[in-house]
Amino acid sequence: MKAMSKLVKSTAYSSIDTWQWFRSKEWDSLWFLNAYWVFLLFSLVFYYISPEVCGVLAAAVFMFTRLSHIYVSMYLCLKHPAYKALAKLSPWRFMGIPSLIVAFFLLFFSLPYKLFPADTDTRLKIYGIIVFPYLYYHYALQHYGILVMYRSRANQKLSSFHRKFEKLFCHLTVSLTVTALILRNFYELKVGSWSLSGLFRTPSVDWNILAWIIIIPTSSVYFFLELRNQNQSIPKMLYAFSMPLMSLVLTLKDFYLSWMLIDIQHTLAIFGLGGHFMTNYAVIERKVNPKKTMLRYYGYLLLTSTVLSIIYYFFSAQGSGDNRLGAILKGVIPQIEEENPLRIFFFALFVGQGIAHYYFDKLAFSFSDKGIGPMLKKYI
Repeated sequence: MKAMSKLVKSTAYSSIDTWQWFRSKEWDSLWFLNAYWVFLLFSLVFYYISPEVCGVLAAAVFMFTRLSHIYVSMYLCLKHPAYKALAKLSPWRFMGIPSLIVAFFLLFFSLPYKLFPADTDTRLKIYGIIVFPYLYYHYALQHYGILVMYRSRANQKLSSFHRKFEKLFCHLTVSLTVTALILRNFYELKVGSWSLSGLFRTPSVDWNILAWIIIIPTSSVYFFLELRNQNQSIPKMLYAFSMPLMSLVLTLKDFYLSWMLIDIQHTLAIFGLGGHFMTNYAVIERKVNPKKTMLRYYGYLLLTSTVLSIIYYFFSAQGSGDNRLGAILKGVIPQIEEENPLRIFFFALFVGQGIAHYYFDKLAFSFSDKGIGPMLKKYI
């Protein structure tokens, strides 16, 4: 807590320096450039202490951040004062569409077997096959959004090719390679004889080699374009370099927790962005003390994530079992029986909310939107 207090104090009134940091060197390094210290920390713990301790450490990070990150954008869109007027003007976008998403998954998982002849496990596999390819596409969009914010901070003017290649760079280094590497090295998603691995030809194509073949030249072209820009942004290039770095970690096949690092990088970035926005709003509109405000917001986020983690684990929702939260909660918190109707209902509810958060993320930070964009620029 003392460390966080010092960080808040150093960043609360910081101005953007010549490197065009998002908030400050300390803030950006902790939240947005987290790949560097996360990779170093988890690698040292994994290789020099034990994989078990690494699993507990990863579970702790998930417990304190992962579930809160799902609800940050949801809270902003539905409850935060900055979005209330916008939500009233577009109730369908802010309430209607996400409600339909949640309702669909409640129906999908809760329909009686007579109406939908598939057990819960089969339905989960169908859900995984449909949603899994979008998961890392969503991560790539977040990366692209942060690159765009750094671009704006540095007042960069990109050529049409550079701008398009920036988005392509995100999807090639994250959407494509991360999806293929996880299917190749960690787990399979299949229903009957059809599988996602077949789509990516992971049995016959060595994606651990192909990923390097794709990422190295793509990254080289991207950084060549960045270095040619007269308004260079060091933090933007550092962030861009962290993306292929974390993707290539997945080629270390023995590093079985490496895929978790991808999630940790994603969740911490949302914490940094959400905390920055909410604190700036409170300081500008309510003239409150930024240090106390930020500490209070992060206290709420940590508490929310911890409580939700226990609930998620109890219902065994969204991969919260042995490979994640189970490293801490197994044997401490019981888990409800798989076929219990209450478990199926909450499992479906949490899945629906998880998918809805993809939508809320895009909506909450839509800089191109005529209503949302100006408000974001004011507080971000």
